[in-house]
Amino acid sequence: MKIRHTIVDLNPLSFTRIPSPIDTTWHNPEGWTYWFNDVALSPDGNTAYVLAGGGDGHKFFYIDLNTTTVTTTISVDDFVLRDLTLSADGNTAYVAGTMGVIAIDLSTGALSNNQGRDSNDVVISADGNTVYLTGSYPSALQIIDVSDPAHLVFVTNIETSGYLVQLTLSDDGGTVYATQINAFLQDDGSVGGSLQAIDLNAQSISQIAVPPNPWDIVLSP
Repeated sequence: MKIRHTIVDLNPLSFTRIPSPIDTTWHNPEGWTYWFNDVALSPDGNTAYVLAGGGDGHKFFYIDLNTTTVTTTISVDDFVLRDLTLSADGNTAYVAGTMGVIAIDLSTGALSNNQGRDSNDVVISADGNTVYLTGSYPSALQIIDVSDPAHLVFVTNIETSGYLVQLTLSDDGGTVYATQINAFLQDDGSVGGSLQAIDLNAQSISQIAVPPNPWDIVLSP
């Protein structure tokens, strides 16, 4: 059995299936499963970068969308990879997961040091010098200096309530909006989460209850 990617051409609408580089046939006796967690496109639209994980480790794939072939595979076997974002110039990928965040130089495949702790999501500032990522146990917004992508530097945590899932950054770069869930029953019997607005300058948080548990978030133009 092979897991496949599906590419949708929106103009005109058509579908292309790309065979996955992970062949799960011989792994099945071990009961392993595989998944694809996130994808990002290069600025020129010719390459897709894909996070995948499973029984033979966690991988970062480059897929040439013109030939629908995998051109590069990077193994990151010690960590679960969950989310990625690219620098504006398309030269660096920032990948969040159980290791916090790492940077991958897309021209060489070199990995930076990791910073932070277990994370679900990562976003990058407009100037490209800072990434913000969710943090769990305890929950926090983690702030990492990436002005030198080869050497990431932890800046600070802004402690939050609940469990942060997804982030988005305001256009002016002053506020991170985060969805927050409560994984366990509260005293009143609810499991409701919230939308949190985290002021990066004041390091203060305001929130709006969003029952039962919000997951993703996008901002209107």
